[in-house]
Amino acid sequence: MSKSSPAVLSDVKDIRAFISLVKKDGGSYAAADLEEAIIRIARNQKEKALFDVLRSLRTTPTVSVEHFRACVFEALKAEGINFAMKEEVKEVGGFCGNTALLWGIANANNDCVSYYLEFAKIHNLDIGIDLRSAYKNTALHLAVVKGYEHTSKDGDIFAVSNLELIGRLIDLGANVNIKDSRDFTALDLAVIRRHIEMVETIIKSPTTTEETIVNALQIFDKYSSLDECNKALSAYINFSEKFLPAEENFFTKKNNEEIKGILDRKILFLKSVQCPVGSVVNALHVLALDGNKKEGGPR
Repeated sequence: MSKSSPAVLSDVKDIRAFISLVKKDGGSYAAADLEEAIIRIARNQKEKALFDVLRSLRTTPTVSVEHFRACVFEALKAEGINFAMKEEVKEVGGFCGNTALLWGIANANNDCVSYYLEFAKIHNLDIGIDLRSAYKNTALHLAVVKGYEHTSKDGDIFAVSNLELIGRLIDLGANVNIKDSRDFTALDLAVIRRHIEMVETIIKSPTTTEETIVNALQIFDKYSSLDECNKALSAYINFSEKFLPAEENFFTKKNNEEIKGILDRKILFLKSVQCPVGSVVNALHVLALDGNKKEGGPR
């Protein structure tokens, strides 16, 4: 192991002592996962260690667990690991070519994923943010389709919601125009959910194209009922163990009008950017924005 690895990883006695401290703080499940990761690092099984941490740790982290998790990522970075690597696709065991990032989001390991994204940003690491699994879903697709607020379907509580993860993925440059095996973009899935905040967050991405918005409007019209939308979301159970169904109270006339308005205004904005200043489209864009401001402005 590299000499630059944190001291807590350098000695088996230190590791055991730290595990005990984590368990005392109530993080026994987390401690077991992290202990396995450390052992893998010591045995030069660095790639498996990364997947252990992102795939398994789903408890609310204590201060000790957060510190220990930081040590794991620092150690892996010191070892020169490829954070963007993908697992081998295997029919048995559910291995579908995921990156560690994809596994973290699929398993509702939100707090760990949030730390991982911040760690990648600080150290300018390539974590394969747009890499797709065998089902062609990206991390952004999974974050939308899972839809968790602060509690997973298994009852795990976490500080960072999926909406926040979506924002952080986009901040790291996630491409919102990528389509999955069902020909959906992440924006399409947010529209199917009728989740206003998700839609707003995604279209703020500088990568958003007019084609993506137009397609999302078509999806909006095609999936008009709660049953149709949940049927579309449930298809993702193939590579996402559990998902949060679209909420009935999102399917209101007000919500529908607001989402359609958000998409329409984005198209108008993109057209105005493409046209010379003073053109008809540009003038229409200005008038539309003025009209929205008088009515309280777009959300």
